[in-house]
Amino acid sequence: MLGKVSDTRLSREFKVSKNTVQSERVNRGIRACFKPRNWTDEEIELLGTLPDREVASLTSRSISDVKNKRVLLNIQGYFPGGVPAYFHRQREEKARRVAETTNRLGDTDLPQGGGHRVSQCTVSSFSMNRPGPTPKR
Repeated sequence: MLGKVSDTRLSREFKVSKNTVQSERVNRGIRACFKPRNWTDEEIELLGTLPDREVASLTSRSISDVKNKRVLLNIQGYFPGGVPAYFHRQREEKARRVAETTNRLGDTDLPQGGGHRVSQCTVSSFSMNRPGPTPKR
């Protein structure tokens, strides 16, 4: 049953602590049972309409699960009274930096040959002044 059923369920069934079940499973080299719960339409509709903490409480999910799903679906976080001005400034500044970097690099400065492509991630790493790959000329 280890790895087939959750550690919590086994601990309740055998009246031992969850840590005891987990330790036994780990000692035997068995992976934990993980069955992700699908999001219902009603749960998805809550995203962005309430703070992530409240959505997590209402849906019996972790706050990180709620945030990850919201970001994955490109749903903006909940801001009572509207989105703060700094949020718009940050987005505009990032877009400006990416555009400037793209213009500065131009086609001639992009890596050539070998079928390599410069992704948006590569362009972003240049714009953030991080050490990264030097473009070939």
